[in-house]
Order: sequence, then C-alpha cells, then structure tokens
Amino acid sequence: MKRHLYNIFFTVVAGMAVLCGSCTHEDTDISPVSSGIAVNMSIETEANDGIQSGTDSENAIERLRVYAYRSEKQVGYYYSSNSSAISNFWMDLEIPAGTGNVDVDFYVIANEHVCWNSPGGEMASGSAYFREKMTKKELEDFHFAERRLPATGGTTLLLPMSVKVTKILNTDNVNSAAGTGTHDGHHQLQENALKFELIRCVSKLEMYFAKGAECGLTVNSIVLQKEGICDWAYVTEPTEEMLKNIPHTFTNELTLLEEPAVIEKILLEGEMSGAELDRYVNVLETTPFYLFENYYGADDTNTPGDANGYKLTVSYTLDGAPGTKDIYLPPTKRNTIYRVLNWVPRDGVVSVVYTVVDWDDSAGDAVVDFVYPEGYSFTPFFAGDVPDRFSTEVCFSDDSSKEITTRFKFRMPSGTMSWTPSLGNGDSNQFEVKVYKNYNTAQQEEVSYPVPTGDTEYVIEIRARQSLLQAGIEHPEVEFCIRTRLWGLENIALPINRNEDWPWMTETKKDSHIKITQGLDL
Repeated sequence: MKRHLYNIFFTVVAGMAVLCGSCTHEDTDISPVSSGIAVNMSIETEANDGIQSGTDSENAIERLRVYAYRSEKQVGYYYSSNSSAISNFWMDLEIPAGTGNVDVDFYVIANEHVCWNSPGGEMASGSAYFREKMTKKELEDFHFAERRLPATGGTTLLLPMSVKVTKILNTDNVNSAAGTGTHDGHHQLQENALKFELIRCVSKLEMYFAKGAECGLTVNSIVLQKEGICDWAYVTEPTEEMLKNIPHTFTNELTLLEEPAVIEKILLEGEMSGAELDRYVNVLETTPFYLFENYYGADDTNTPGDANGYKLTVSYTLDGAPGTKDIYLPPTKRNTIYRVLNWVPRDGVVSVVYTVVDWDDSAGDAVVDFVYPEGYSFTPFFAGDVPDRFSTEVCFSDDSSKEITTRFKFRMPSGTMSWTPSLGNGDSNQFEVKVYKNYNTAQQEEVSYPVPTGDTEYVIEIRARQSLLQAGIEHPEVEFCIRTRLWGLENIALPINRNEDWPWMTETKKDSHIKITQGLDL
C-alpha cells in the first residue's frame, strides 16, 4: 500500500563557498574544498479524497525541522514556523562539491511543538527540546507523552510527523553556474529531485457500528483500559527493541466516547458481508482518537493477547438490556488506521472485525467482509452408519427408544469463539435441541451451551417435545442453525447448509439454516 501524504522534494545544489582570495575555475571542473551544498526543497500535499483521507488537522504542517548528517556529523539544519513558506525553501549542507557520491541521512520532523511531556519528566516538550545542533541519537530518543495545543498560540491540535531516510548525493554532477544572494558561489546538483514522504507518528482508531432490523442499539461508552496504554511515543520511527521497552504505567483508563451514540444504521444478516463502510456509523468521527505505537497486541479481537496490548471495553444497550464487550487490538503501527466494525442484530451482537489500512492508501470506498470461521466440521450422524436413513424429520413417541430424532456431528477448532445450537422461527416451542459428547458410549454426557471450541466432536440432537395431538399443530416446523458467540449473546449463524444439502424455510437464510419438521407420532 502506498503512502502519499507529504512529498518533500530536495533539489540539491552543490558548490563551494566564496573564500577570501578564491574564485571558481573558468571551466566546469569543481575542486573539492571545504564548501557547502545548498538544497532547494519544496513540500507538496497530495489531495486526500475519499473515505480514507485525513482531516485538515491530520494533514497540516505548521512547523518543520530538517536535520542532515554525513555519518554522525551534522551537516545541515533548517527550521521554519511559517507554514506558508514551508512549501519551498533552501537549506545549506556542509558537504564539499566534487567529492563523488556521498551518503546523507535526513531527519525531517513536522509539528514538534505539539509534542508534550510531563513537567519534571526526563525529557522536555518538543518546543523546548529541539534545537539547531543535535545528534542523531538525541533525535531518535525524543518521545512525547501527549499532544497539546502550543502555548504560543494556535487552535488546532495537529499530529506530529517525521521521516528518516538516507539519500546518495553525487557531488560531482553539478552545474557550473553559481548561485546568487545568500547562496552565492554554490552550484546546483544535476539530478532528479529527491523525494521524501512524511508519515504521522501515531495511528488512528475508528469504531463503526450498525444494527439489525427491529432492534434498538445505543453505544454508551468506549474505554481504553489502562494496561495497554503506552507512556509515550517516539517522534522518529523507533527500533523494535525501543518499542518493546516503552513502559505501561498508567493507573487510569481513558474514555474515548463520553456521550452515548444512538445507532440508526441498519444492516440485514444477508447484507453484512461485503457491505461498504458507509453502511456503518463511526462513533468517534467527531472526536477522533489516536493511538501510540504498541509492540504488543492480540491475534484476534475476541481473545486476550499480550498483557500490554490495547484493550477496548464497549458499554452498550440492546433493546433496553445493558451489556459490555471487550475488544482486543493487534500490535499498532504509526500512520495506520485501525477500523473496528461491529454488527448488532436483534438476537445479539454479531462479529467484531478490524481492518488495518494505510492512512493514505488509495482513496475510495472501503468494502469490509465479515469472515466466517474456518475449519469447523458439520456432518449428519447416522445411527448404525446407515446414510439412507438420515432425515430432518423427527417423530414423537411415548417410548423414547422408538422416537426418531435428527442428529448432526459438529466440531469447532480452538479459536476465538464458543458456539451454541439455535432453534428459531416457526414452531420453536415444539422442538428441543441437546448437545452431547462421547455420544453412544458409557461416558456419554450432555453438555450445556454455549459450547467451548476445541478438538472434541459433539453430537447435536433435535427432537420433538410432544405429540402432534398435544401440540394441536398439523405440520410443525422450525429453523435450526449453529451460532458463534462473541459478545456473550448469540450472533452470526455459520453457513452449515451452504451446499444446500438439507431443506430450508427462508430463502435468505438457506446457506445457514436447516428446516426441521415433525412427522406422524409413533
């Protein structure tokens, strides 16, 4: 994925300073002397259109610092707090022309003035810390605890940005014509402009919600638990070891959503896979939250990972019933958007899915697919292994040895979810479903649900509760499905009938629901 926020173009001008009693040769040769290189720099901001673009404050540069090094020696510095002048400027480098290819390490840092550290802490805030003469290590060690409005004025809370990169400058390939003014005696390097891309030092969290039909959903609060909160973030991109060693000493959680959000966006069960992002509402849109880089995290939204990973707790109300849900984020990287999408149907909260995208990926609508769990096994259970006797019709008998039941074998590998069998629609009170392990053995045991995932193979048995005469129903029928459980409520139905091996009642549910009917009493 490409990043294209800020492109910084360096047109390198190489030459030699005018020394007392010295002058340039009349021919095109440039002799190596202790002279400087003038760099013509322009900054361009590409258009950010579409749903993945940043806001004005996420794109803006108010202050810019550029440091240049040849090995460990600083050979250049530029600073500007004039945002209108940052688009084009000159920078002098203390590198003599005519010395062949030279490796130059550039550190470009924007909006350091919003980087704030606690008073009395081990490091001053950005405006008090950055200065003209700095070592590479000082730049790489600088970290900040918060972003704040600068004390000197300004009303927009900006994002710090940076990039560090090495460029090879061919100081032999120069223009013989000398510059004028403050760059008198310097010569332009005859190479293409050098391109740099600034990236944001933080990531962005987006929380999207949609609901099913005929239900009321309110998201009351979203809290970032203290265990995962990083004490600081680095301005320049840190090493893996530096990320590992960032402390997590916060004693209080952070509230991200302080006002309840009533969710009006509706998605039906058959619509959620492949739904575009605008079918959901981002409850943090007006109060965006930015995460520091965190080396630690979880592999799945519903399963705890590293102890220092980010953990969100969502408080919600579904049809008047309160509930909470913990969501675990993966390790987070700078300049990246973490979108957490939640779909909440009437019978419970369905999937929690996150997508990770470059902040400045190609513009346009983002399509999100809810991915069903993989690797589960669902097959008929044959009494005596006689396939032609299998049926989805059950029959009641006063003699339990004569009744006909429908049985399936099911196994859900270890992972993020428990599961539960479900009977719904139609005459659900006429049927019951039970789950067993070690079926038809001396160790047979009925299992309560939700059922944990793992390598155990279970038998699901569906039977009639009472006779047709007692029920007073001529042809009872019900829909059977298996639902995963993520938020402590039943949610997404697994596609156990995707090959249409068994009958169904509802056309839109035919891949996930099986019709069970009751035949004549025995």
